[in-house]
Amino acid sequence: MFTSRSEYRLLLRHDNADRRLLAHGHRVGLRDRAALDALAEKNRLIDETLAWLAREFRDGRSLLQCLRRPDTTLNDLVAREPALAARHLPAVVSEQVEIEAKYEGYIDRQERQVEKVERLESLHIPDSFDYSRIRHMRGEAIEKLSRVRPESVGQASRIPGVSPADLSLLLVHLGRR
Repeated sequence: MFTSRSEYRLLLRHDNADRRLLAHGHRVGLRDRAALDALAEKNRLIDETLAWLAREFRDGRSLLQCLRRPDTTLNDLVAREPALAARHLPAVVSEQVEIEAKYEGYIDRQERQVEKVERLESLHIPDSFDYSRIRHMRGEAIEKLSRVRPESVGQASRIPGVSPADLSLLLVHLGRR
């Protein structure tokens, strides 16, 4: 799958594939314990570095806040701060730290989106539900929902012609029942 075609491309990046998938590969026997231990060490270094950068540094700001600026790289900070230079970070760790720092807000927002979709998938619609009873729902949405008969609100959200406003009305109506 091309990550550019993914709905959640910020979470499914190539640079974090090992962090997302290595444990699964180990579980099914594709990766050995040494690879899992190396990943644990990499994750530890990333987490420690992000925590270290988040500490208050000067003027109430942290190095993490400086790193979030578009024109600042981790190499810029290493050149200016001897304490950071002394950490001797591997390139893969430096790259991951910089990506996580710069995209943290966007990644958090996408994680919340995923959680919302999962909640919608768990909201079931009764088989006998009468969509025509929902006042103010567009006719096209009523027609498509009645024809498809989705099992959950999540499935209903993927039906072409069903708008977010239609879903809101459906959620309100399901909440009353």
